[in-house]
Amino acid sequence: PQALVLDGAVNITSLPGFEKGSCYVQDISTQLAAPLISPKKGERILDACCAPGGKTTHLSELCPEADIIAIDNDKMRLLRVQENIDRLQNKNIKIILGDATRQDWWDKKIQELSKGMAQKVQFVVTVLHEPKLLIFDEPFSGFDPINASLIKDEILKLRDNGATVIFSTHRMESVEQMCDHIALIHKSNKILDGKLIDIKKSYRSNTFEVGLITENKPQVISQLKEKFDLQPAHFKSINDTLKYKIKLPQNTSSNDLVSYLTSKGELNHFVEVIPSANDIFIETIQKN
Repeated sequence: PQALVLDGAVNITSLPGFEKGSCYVQDISTQLAAPLISPKKGERILDACCAPGGKTTHLSELCPEADIIAIDNDKMRLLRVQENIDRLQNKNIKIILGDATRQDWWDKKIQELSKGMAQKVQFVVTVLHEPKLLIFDEPFSGFDPINASLIKDEILKLRDNGATVIFSTHRMESVEQMCDHIALIHKSNKILDGKLIDIKKSYRSNTFEVGLITENKPQVISQLKEKFDLQPAHFKSINDTLKYKIKLPQNTSSNDLVSYLTSKGELNHFVEVIPSANDIFIETIQKN
């Protein structure tokens, strides 16, 4: 028989031989698809929505000499397909990340694809087997913002699942969003490295961005200039607010600044200016 019927629900991993690839769990209607197609030697068969791989692997079992193309437009679902192919040890299945409603890519080689599509294919091939070490070179190059965000999320999932991810980039916003450790290389020399949070702490300048509502602006501005190092600040506010970056002198705390400002008016904005990765990049390169 090609199938056995279970009397009740069970954890599939507890089935005898499941981990060794001796069986696959499907509902009755899905099991009918492969025999109805009746694959033959030499045929090229397209499974246009293949995840999680039940029909695809069933076709392969029925005819190992057929050429089976498995397509899905979801990267993570394709990972599940690959897991099932590996477990069942199917040898005649080729998986593709793509949309079967489009035909322009069908017989194209990867060299003929757009840069963004080629990057997608390369990314999926790289992560399919969930390696513990991944090295990327400008992984977001060629992607629009939506696809760049998708790739970023997948890389972070891999990191959270225990993988070590190394990538080179000139996009400092990616560094901010993704990196725990960084190394800055200039003219083939490493000029900065360490935990990003520690580097930010070492570059902090004890500067605060403040917003102050006061009825006596000229006098308060004059007093602030006498007491502190001031720079204009730029942030949105619905009030008529004085906006400044204030660098504190030594032996002056943020609490001291708050007390002073509240004595002059209503403090409606108070944020420490933390150097961005872009700021650190520019400052470090200029120093070197």
